[in-house]
Amino acid sequence: MRFTKHWTAGLFASLVLFSFSTALLAQSKLPARDPAAPFATRSATNGFLSLSIEDSSTSALGMFTVTTGASHPNPNQLVLYPVGTSYISLRDATASVIYGNAEGAVSGLAGYTYTNMNTAGTAVVTNLGTTGYRTTWTFPNWTVVQDVVINGSTLSDTNVRHTVTVTNTSGAARQYGLRYMWDWDIAGNDAKARIIERNAIAS
Repeated sequence: MRFTKHWTAGLFASLVLFSFSTALLAQSKLPARDPAAPFATRSATNGFLSLSIEDSSTSALGMFTVTTGASHPNPNQLVLYPVGTSYISLRDATASVIYGNAEGAVSGLAGYTYTNMNTAGTAVVTNLGTTGYRTTWTFPNWTVVQDVVINGSTLSDTNVRHTVTVTNTSGAARQYGLRYMWDWDIAGNDAKARIIERNAIAS
């Protein structure tokens, strides 16, 4: 039997609103990537917000950033820190493995090992319309699908939807956790990094 779970969050152009039922916990971000080794990204925009996602790195595929677009009152400003510090991770508690799409990360939990999602199996980025991207990871016991899409056509209704779907493909129950790491850099303030986490049993 398959178990699929969805979480959605919005990054708004004029306000940043949190509407989650779980606590947001502070976490240190990953070290900034060496600027001499730039990411290979593809980008999309609706004019008010712009989205860039890594689509070729073997270790960072699926990592993304958001900036304000040319039609925003304050254009070309960061909403998330540049590609390389915002990421997702899947904790397979049954196997004591943490899968993540961040290079240079560590498990952070005693008894767990960290495995990069992009080298554990297959990974690919595809377009979702003209303003979004889907990243699909397939590795032992799991399929993970990340959708990042800019919605809206005006300043007031523009948002970015980040959805991750986890499917247990093992044929047996497994305990897991899913974590989002967003490294905010709003109005030049690079002081906050936030995570949101959910845990469940997938069968």
